[in-house]
Amino acid sequence: MYDFKCISEYREKLSSEAILVKKFIENSEDGDCIQLPELTEVFTDFQNKLWEENPNIFLKEPLITTVFDQSERKYPSRASMLNSCPKAILISYVDGTLSNNVPKDNMRNKNAANMGTMLHEILQRYFSFFGLVEKENNKYLLEYPIVDDELCITGHCDFIGNFKSLYDIDCKFIGEIKTTGSYKNPYSGEHTHKIDRIIKQAHPEYEHLAQANFYMYELDLDFELFYYIDRGNTYLSTFFLYKKDKNFLKKIIKKLKYVKKYFINEKLPKPKSKSKKRCQYCNYLTICSDVDTFDDIRALVHE
Repeated sequence: MYDFKCISEYREKLSSEAILVKKFIENSEDGDCIQLPELTEVFTDFQNKLWEENPNIFLKEPLITTVFDQSERKYPSRASMLNSCPKAILISYVDGTLSNNVPKDNMRNKNAANMGTMLHEILQRYFSFFGLVEKENNKYLLEYPIVDDELCITGHCDFIGNFKSLYDIDCKFIGEIKTTGSYKNPYSGEHTHKIDRIIKQAHPEYEHLAQANFYMYELDLDFELFYYIDRGNTYLSTFFLYKKDKNFLKKIIKKLKYVKKYFINEKLPKPKSKSKKRCQYCNYLTICSDVDTFDDIRALVHE
Protein backbone atom coordinates (compact mmCIF):
# COMPACT_ATOMS: atom_id res chain seq x y z
CA MET A 1 0.00 0.00 0.00
CA TYR A 2 1.27 3.45 -0.84
CA ASP A 3 1.65 5.71 2.19
CA PHE A 4 -0.34 8.80 1.25
CA LYS A 5 -1.26 11.04 4.18
CA CYS A 6 -4.85 11.35 3.02
CA ILE A 7 -5.49 7.62 3.67
CA SER A 8 -5.62 8.18 7.45
CA GLU A 9 -7.93 11.16 6.91
CA TYR A 10 -10.23 9.01 4.81
CA ARG A 11 -10.39 6.38 7.52
CA GLU A 12 -11.83 9.00 9.88
CA LYS A 13 -14.39 10.09 7.29
CA LEU A 14 -15.42 6.46 6.82
CA SER A 15 -15.78 5.69 10.54
CA SER A 16 -19.60 5.84 10.57
CA GLU A 17 -19.92 3.77 7.41
CA ALA A 18 -17.41 1.29 8.86
CA ILE A 19 -19.94 0.49 11.61
CA LEU A 20 -22.58 -0.33 8.99
CA VAL A 21 -20.14 -2.43 6.99
CA LYS A 22 -19.13 -4.40 10.06
CA LYS A 23 -22.77 -5.11 10.94
CA PHE A 24 -23.43 -6.16 7.36
CA ILE A 25 -20.47 -8.54 7.33
CA GLU A 26 -21.55 -10.10 10.63
CA ASN A 27 -25.33 -10.27 10.11
CA SER A 28 -26.14 -10.26 6.38
CA GLU A 29 -27.96 -13.16 4.74
CA ASP A 30 -27.27 -14.76 1.37
CA GLY A 31 -27.80 -12.36 -1.50
CA ASP A 32 -28.00 -9.23 0.68
CA CYS A 33 -26.43 -6.01 -0.54
CA ILE A 34 -25.62 -2.52 0.76
CA GLN A 35 -24.61 0.62 -1.09
CA LEU A 36 -21.53 2.51 0.15
CA PRO A 37 -21.98 6.23 -0.62
CA GLU A 38 -19.23 7.44 1.74
CA LEU A 39 -16.67 5.12 0.19
CA THR A 40 -17.77 6.31 -3.24
CA GLU A 41 -17.27 9.95 -2.26
CA VAL A 42 -13.92 9.34 -0.60
CA PHE A 43 -12.55 7.26 -3.49
CA THR A 44 -13.53 9.96 -6.01
CA ASP A 45 -11.78 12.57 -3.87
CA PHE A 46 -8.70 10.34 -3.61
CA GLN A 47 -8.44 10.01 -7.39
CA ASN A 48 -8.60 13.78 -7.81
CA LYS A 49 -5.95 14.41 -5.15
CA LEU A 50 -3.62 11.73 -6.43
CA TRP A 51 -3.80 13.07 -9.97
CA GLU A 52 -3.26 16.68 -8.88
CA GLU A 53 -0.38 15.99 -6.52
CA ASN A 54 1.31 13.15 -8.42
CA PRO A 55 0.47 13.47 -12.15
CA ASN A 56 3.32 11.13 -13.14
CA ILE A 57 2.77 8.53 -10.46
CA PHE A 58 1.74 5.84 -12.92
CA LEU A 59 5.08 6.27 -14.66
CA LYS A 60 7.16 6.50 -11.50
CA GLU A 61 5.45 3.70 -9.60
CA PRO A 62 4.75 0.74 -11.89
CA LEU A 63 2.75 -1.98 -10.18
CA ILE A 64 3.99 -5.55 -9.83
CA THR A 65 0.86 -7.53 -10.58
CA THR A 66 -0.39 -10.99 -11.29
CA VAL A 67 -1.12 -11.51 -14.96
CA PHE A 68 -3.74 -13.76 -16.50
CA ASP A 69 -3.12 -14.70 -20.13
CA GLN A 70 -6.47 -14.90 -21.95
CA SER A 71 -4.80 -16.85 -24.78
CA GLU A 72 -4.46 -19.82 -22.44
CA ARG A 73 -8.20 -20.41 -22.35
CA LYS A 74 -8.72 -24.16 -22.51
CA TYR A 75 -12.32 -24.52 -21.37
CA PRO A 76 -15.61 -23.36 -22.92
CA SER A 77 -17.03 -21.52 -19.94
CA ARG A 78 -15.76 -18.10 -18.91
CA ALA A 79 -16.97 -16.52 -15.71
CA SER A 80 -17.91 -13.36 -17.61
CA MET A 81 -20.31 -15.39 -19.78
CA LEU A 82 -22.11 -17.24 -17.00
CA ASN A 83 -25.29 -15.29 -17.69
CA SER A 84 -25.21 -16.30 -21.37
CA CYS A 85 -27.02 -19.14 -23.10
CA PRO A 86 -25.08 -22.46 -22.93
CA LYS A 87 -25.00 -22.63 -26.73
CA ALA A 88 -23.51 -19.12 -26.98
CA ILE A 89 -20.83 -20.09 -24.44
CA LEU A 90 -19.80 -23.08 -26.56
CA ILE A 91 -19.87 -21.22 -29.89
CA SER A 92 -17.66 -18.52 -28.39
CA TYR A 93 -15.20 -21.15 -27.21
CA VAL A 94 -14.85 -22.83 -30.63
CA ASP A 95 -14.36 -19.53 -32.45
CA GLY A 96 -15.17 -16.17 -30.91
CA THR A 97 -14.40 -14.35 -34.17
CA LEU A 98 -17.80 -15.37 -35.56
CA SER A 99 -19.43 -12.72 -33.40
CA ASN A 100 -17.56 -9.99 -35.27
CA ASN A 101 -19.81 -10.37 -38.29
CA VAL A 102 -23.07 -10.04 -36.42
CA PRO A 103 -23.55 -6.64 -34.75
CA LYS A 104 -24.14 -3.78 -37.21
CA ASP A 105 -22.31 -1.37 -34.96
CA ASN A 106 -19.45 -3.74 -34.21
CA MET A 107 -16.74 -1.06 -34.32
CA ARG A 108 -18.63 0.99 -31.76
CA ASN A 109 -18.90 -2.09 -29.55
CA LYS A 110 -15.16 -2.70 -29.91
CA ASN A 111 -14.33 0.89 -29.01
CA ALA A 112 -16.57 0.72 -25.94
CA ALA A 113 -14.87 -2.52 -24.90
CA ASN A 114 -11.40 -0.98 -25.34
CA MET A 115 -12.42 2.07 -23.32
CA GLY A 116 -13.69 -0.22 -20.58
CA THR A 117 -10.41 -2.16 -20.56
CA MET A 118 -8.29 0.99 -20.29
CA LEU A 119 -10.48 2.35 -17.50
CA HIS A 120 -10.15 -0.98 -15.68
CA GLU A 121 -6.36 -0.75 -15.75
CA ILE A 122 -6.35 2.83 -14.47
CA LEU A 123 -8.80 2.05 -11.68
CA GLN A 124 -6.89 -1.04 -10.61
CA ARG A 125 -3.90 1.20 -9.98
CA TYR A 126 -6.02 3.69 -8.04
CA PHE A 127 -7.46 0.89 -5.91
CA SER A 128 -3.94 -0.37 -5.20
CA PHE A 129 -2.71 3.06 -4.14
CA PHE A 130 -5.92 3.50 -2.13
CA GLY A 131 -5.04 0.47 -0.02
CA LEU A 132 -7.92 -1.78 -1.02
CA VAL A 133 -5.91 -4.39 -2.95
CA GLU A 134 -4.23 -7.30 -1.18
CA LYS A 135 -0.58 -8.14 -1.79
CA GLU A 136 1.07 -11.55 -1.86
CA ASN A 137 4.80 -12.14 -2.36
CA ASN A 138 5.18 -8.45 -3.22
CA LYS A 139 2.53 -8.70 -5.93
CA TYR A 140 -0.80 -6.92 -5.99
CA LEU A 141 -3.56 -9.44 -6.49
CA LEU A 142 -4.93 -7.96 -9.72
CA GLU A 143 -6.42 -9.92 -12.61
CA TYR A 144 -6.41 -12.89 -10.27
CA PRO A 145 -6.67 -16.14 -12.29
CA ILE A 146 -9.31 -18.76 -11.60
CA VAL A 147 -9.38 -22.18 -13.29
CA ASP A 148 -11.75 -25.00 -12.35
CA ASP A 149 -10.76 -28.22 -14.13
CA GLU A 150 -13.75 -30.10 -12.77
CA LEU A 151 -16.35 -27.63 -14.07
CA CYS A 152 -14.29 -26.69 -17.16
CA ILE A 153 -14.32 -22.94 -16.60
CA THR A 154 -11.76 -20.16 -16.42
CA GLY A 155 -11.91 -16.56 -15.31
CA HIS A 156 -10.10 -13.73 -13.58
CA CYS A 157 -11.39 -11.28 -11.02
CA ASP A 158 -10.26 -7.66 -11.16
CA PHE A 159 -8.66 -7.82 -7.74
CA ILE A 160 -8.73 -9.39 -4.30
CA GLY A 161 -9.15 -6.78 -1.61
CA ASN A 162 -9.39 -6.21 2.12
CA PHE A 163 -11.18 -3.54 4.17
CA LYS A 164 -8.47 -3.44 6.84
CA SER A 165 -6.76 -0.21 5.76
CA LEU A 166 -9.91 1.89 5.28
CA TYR A 167 -12.61 0.47 7.57
CA ASP A 168 -10.24 -1.22 10.05
CA ILE A 169 -12.10 -4.47 9.35
CA ASP A 170 -10.07 -7.55 8.41
CA CYS A 171 -12.33 -8.93 5.70
CA LYS A 172 -11.19 -10.20 2.31
CA PHE A 173 -13.43 -9.75 -0.71
CA ILE A 174 -13.54 -10.03 -4.48
CA GLY A 175 -13.27 -6.66 -6.23
CA GLU A 176 -15.01 -6.17 -9.57
CA ILE A 177 -15.07 -3.03 -11.73
CA LYS A 178 -18.10 -2.62 -14.01
CA THR A 179 -18.05 0.17 -16.57
CA THR A 180 -21.34 1.46 -17.96
CA GLY A 181 -22.43 3.76 -20.77
CA SER A 182 -25.45 5.77 -21.83
CA TYR A 183 -28.35 5.05 -24.15
CA LYS A 184 -30.81 7.15 -26.08
CA ASN A 185 -34.37 7.21 -24.81
CA PRO A 186 -36.55 6.32 -27.85
CA TYR A 187 -39.39 8.50 -26.57
CA SER A 188 -37.69 11.64 -25.28
CA GLY A 189 -34.58 11.44 -27.45
CA GLU A 190 -32.44 12.22 -24.40
CA HIS A 191 -29.34 10.27 -23.48
CA THR A 192 -29.68 8.47 -20.17
CA HIS A 193 -26.76 7.21 -18.12
CA LYS A 194 -27.23 3.56 -17.21
CA ILE A 195 -25.49 4.10 -13.90
CA ASP A 196 -28.24 6.48 -12.78
CA ARG A 197 -30.66 3.55 -12.86
CA ILE A 198 -28.16 1.29 -11.06
CA ILE A 199 -27.68 3.84 -8.26
CA LYS A 200 -31.43 4.28 -7.96
CA GLN A 201 -32.13 0.53 -7.78
CA ALA A 202 -29.41 0.29 -5.07
CA HIS A 203 -28.31 -3.16 -6.21
CA PRO A 204 -25.80 -4.66 -8.67
CA GLU A 205 -27.11 -5.68 -12.07
CA TYR A 206 -28.61 -9.17 -12.09
CA GLU A 207 -26.42 -10.16 -15.07
CA HIS A 208 -23.30 -9.68 -12.90
CA LEU A 209 -24.38 -11.82 -9.97
CA ALA A 210 -23.59 -15.19 -11.57
CA GLN A 211 -19.98 -14.17 -12.15
CA ALA A 212 -19.71 -12.72 -8.64
CA ASN A 213 -21.06 -15.85 -6.93
CA PHE A 214 -18.79 -18.10 -8.98
CA TYR A 215 -15.68 -16.11 -8.02
CA MET A 216 -16.61 -16.19 -4.34
CA TYR A 217 -17.26 -19.94 -4.56
CA GLU A 218 -13.90 -20.63 -6.20
CA LEU A 219 -11.87 -18.45 -3.82
CA ASP A 220 -13.87 -19.39 -0.71
CA LEU A 221 -14.83 -15.79 0.07
CA ASP A 222 -18.20 -14.48 1.21
CA PHE A 223 -18.29 -10.93 -0.18
CA GLU A 224 -17.84 -9.05 -3.42
CA LEU A 225 -17.27 -5.31 -3.76
CA PHE A 226 -18.79 -3.96 -6.98
CA TYR A 227 -17.61 -0.63 -8.35
CA TYR A 228 -19.84 0.76 -11.11
CA ILE A 229 -18.53 3.73 -13.09
CA ASP A 230 -19.71 5.57 -16.20
CA ARG A 231 -17.20 5.47 -19.06
CA GLY A 232 -18.17 8.93 -20.31
CA ASN A 233 -18.44 10.69 -16.96
CA THR A 234 -16.23 9.08 -14.33
CA TYR A 235 -17.75 11.24 -11.58
CA LEU A 236 -20.82 8.99 -11.88
CA SER A 237 -19.95 5.94 -9.80
CA THR A 238 -21.08 3.82 -6.86
CA PHE A 239 -19.93 0.95 -4.62
CA PHE A 240 -22.00 -2.08 -3.57
CA LEU A 241 -21.04 -4.77 -1.07
CA TYR A 242 -22.76 -8.05 -1.92
CA LYS A 243 -23.06 -11.29 0.11
CA LYS A 244 -22.64 -14.65 -1.60
CA ASP A 245 -25.89 -16.45 -2.47
CA LYS A 246 -25.60 -20.24 -2.04
CA ASN A 247 -28.90 -20.97 -3.82
CA PHE A 248 -27.76 -18.93 -6.81
CA LEU A 249 -24.52 -20.93 -6.79
CA LYS A 250 -26.39 -24.22 -7.13
CA LYS A 251 -27.97 -22.99 -10.37
CA ILE A 252 -24.58 -21.88 -11.71
CA ILE A 253 -22.92 -25.21 -10.98
CA LYS A 254 -25.82 -27.09 -12.58
CA LYS A 255 -25.44 -24.96 -15.72
CA LEU A 256 -21.68 -25.54 -15.87
CA LYS A 257 -22.13 -29.30 -15.65
CA TYR A 258 -24.64 -29.07 -18.50
CA VAL A 259 -22.18 -27.12 -20.67
CA LYS A 260 -19.38 -29.56 -19.82
CA LYS A 261 -21.44 -32.52 -21.07
CA TYR A 262 -21.79 -30.95 -24.52
CA PHE A 263 -18.19 -29.73 -24.52
CA ILE A 264 -16.83 -33.25 -24.06
CA ASN A 265 -18.93 -34.55 -26.98
CA GLU A 266 -18.22 -31.48 -29.18
CA LYS A 267 -21.92 -30.89 -29.67
CA LEU A 268 -24.20 -27.91 -29.08
CA PRO A 269 -27.41 -27.80 -27.04
CA LYS A 270 -30.66 -26.43 -28.39
CA PRO A 271 -30.91 -22.63 -28.08
CA LYS A 272 -33.31 -20.80 -25.85
CA SER A 273 -36.55 -19.48 -27.36
CA LYS A 274 -35.84 -16.57 -29.73
CA SER A 275 -38.61 -14.62 -28.06
CA LYS A 276 -36.30 -14.22 -25.08
CA LYS A 277 -34.54 -10.87 -24.69
CA ARG A 278 -31.23 -12.66 -24.23
CA CYS A 279 -31.50 -14.22 -27.69
CA GLN A 280 -32.51 -10.97 -29.40
CA TYR A 281 -29.19 -9.35 -28.50
CA CYS A 282 -26.98 -12.42 -28.80
CA ASN A 283 -23.89 -12.06 -31.03
CA TYR A 284 -24.61 -15.48 -32.53
CA LEU A 285 -28.28 -15.02 -33.35
CA THR A 286 -27.82 -15.22 -37.15
CA ILE A 287 -25.87 -18.49 -37.07
CA CYS A 288 -27.46 -20.20 -34.06
CA SER A 289 -29.96 -22.31 -36.00
CA ASP A 290 -27.28 -23.43 -38.51
CA VAL A 291 -24.85 -25.07 -36.11
CA ASP A 292 -25.30 -28.24 -34.04
CA THR A 293 -21.70 -29.41 -33.58
CA PHE A 294 -18.23 -27.95 -33.19
CA ASP A 295 -17.45 -29.04 -36.77
CA ASP A 296 -20.39 -26.94 -38.03
CA ILE A 297 -18.82 -23.89 -36.41
CA ARG A 298 -15.38 -24.66 -37.82
CA ALA A 299 -16.90 -24.98 -41.28
CA LEU A 300 -18.41 -21.50 -41.00
CA VAL A 301 -15.06 -20.07 -39.99
CA HIS A 302 -13.39 -21.41 -43.11
CA GLU A 303 -16.09 -20.34 -45.57
